[in-house]
Amino acid sequence: RAGKLKLQTADYQLPLAQGQAEFSLHTDYVALNSLRVSAGHSLLEASGTLTNWNEPVLTALYKVAADTSEAAAMLTPVGALAAASSLRQFSGGELEVTGKGEFSRKSFTSSGNAIFKGVAWTAGPLVIRNLTGGLEFSANPDSITVPHLFASALGGSVTGQTEITHWQAPAAAGGNGSRGRQAEEQGNASFIL
Repeated sequence: RAGKLKLQTADYQLPLAQGQAEFSLHTDYVALNSLRVSAGHSLLEASGTLTNWNEPVLTALYKVAADTSEAAAMLTPVGALAAASSLRQFSGGELEVTGKGEFSRKSFTSSGNAIFKGVAWTAGPLVIRNLTGGLEFSANPDSITVPHLFASALGGSVTGQTEITHWQAPAAAGGNGSRGRQAEEQGNASFIL
């Protein structure tokens, strides 16, 4: 049990959190029976298995219940990168994400569902309040796919799907060993209003 945690990377700073974990150590894996981390009005719960001591791989089930404003702040980079983030356009309301994934130092896969309620979206002078909806997702280092999404606001609704490829693809190596151009991020979406 950790009374207070402060997590920070070069680009992100998470709020002060409290955590609790129940796990068992084995010769070739760690069984994570339960993990609970809370920060502000947000909560992460997870369970899973950590295998392969040389190149650790975490296979986990997770659930996040978050205040949308807090989640946007946690996922917005600090410093110069913050100005480029559009996540701060979302505020208020609640977000719940459930999923499963496999995470390693080199790669990851994750899939699940997200539901949001009572969210506000602001773009300059335009403010849309009380957005409600949900989506299914899958993600890996090359693509994010949302095969089903729905949202409602202002008495109307939208359904659709979207996919983004090369969203964080590393630069390809050039023929002479130099770093080549990064694969171009691409996306497609279709919606029914």
